[in-house]
Amino acid sequence: MQTDDFFRDRPDEHPDRPDHRPGEWVCQLWQLDVELMESLRFGPLPDRPDLDVAVALTRLLHEDLVARGTRHDERMNDEEVVLAVKAHRAVLERLGLESPQLPFRHHSGF
Repeated sequence: MQTDDFFRDRPDEHPDRPDHRPGEWVCQLWQLDVELMESLRFGPLPDRPDLDVAVALTRLLHEDLVARGTRHDERMNDEEVVLAVKAHRAVLERLGLESPQLPFRHHSGF
């Protein structure tokens, strides 16, 4: 599973739309699959092992937090980060792994 699999709408799917328009946040170009994130909180995906999902969610959160802290070109907004952290925690618990104790819940607290 790849980090892009957690999004419904991606800028590269719209060749007529530039990657970034002046005044537009990068996270507005990406649409997180909220239904997918919510479903991960309540059970595994039928076609993906939880371990693959956990690795991809870890990458997604890491990439987004680094992007926020260095370039401010994160793909998720505050509410979406909260959903991703909750989904990540649930998947790790199903795997019997301890989830990290993050000192923040979203980008604004990062």
